[in-house]
Amino acid sequence: MSSLKSLEKGQTPILCQFCENNIKCTIKCLECKLFLCENCSFKIHTMVKGTGDHTIVNIRSIGAQHSVELKDFRSIICTQHPTQTAFLFCSTCEQAACPTCVTKMHKKHKIVEFQHAYELKIERLHCVKGKVENDFKELERRIKHLDQIKTEESTRLSRMQETIHDRVTLIKREFDEYESRLVSDIDAGNTKFDIAIQNEQTKINNIKKKLNAERQTAKNITESNDMVQFFAKIVDVT
Repeated sequence: MSSLKSLEKGQTPILCQFCENNIKCTIKCLECKLFLCENCSFKIHTMVKGTGDHTIVNIRSIGAQHSVELKDFRSIICTQHPTQTAFLFCSTCEQAACPTCVTKMHKKHKIVEFQHAYELKIERLHCVKGKVENDFKELERRIKHLDQIKTEESTRLSRMQETIHDRVTLIKREFDEYESRLVSDIDAGNTKFDIAIQNEQTKINNIKKKLNAERQTAKNITESNDMVQFFAKIVDVT
């Protein structure tokens, strides 16, 4: 509002925001909130997509309700011309553009207002955010599924280990019982064998004693000089 009053009082004039020649503006676009000279309004402003239905008014007809205020993106400085502020956005090059850029570097490019470019970017960001959220949910679902598989596999392995342990315990018990039976059978066999050997040795000893007795008798008869005794005893031997 102060700038408008300055204009009306003949003090510091408001200059066209597109002109390189700092021409005094006479027109304002109420939607873009840009102050333009008639030449830039016709040659540049009309090139911007979506400006066909914008309201263009003479600066002197602007009431108090149309005070001069700048959007936040008006502070964007042109990367190609650091001394100039960028007021438009080139969708073709994906960069901000000052009036010089628009007229010299971005001819036949798709030029849009910052607000429109901003809304498009926000819409894309929402799409990206939505995709990220969906991907994140899918990852969480996969993680949950993997955790479930891990739990099930851990349970299965634990049961398998228990089964193996029980089976090994059973096999060891059966083996111990079988070993015990074998040892008992062997011990019993050894006992029978020892008894048989002992009986056989007893028989042999008895036979040996008998033979020794007979041998001694035969010797005595052989060495005897008494023929009566000789013939009497030899009958028992033979």
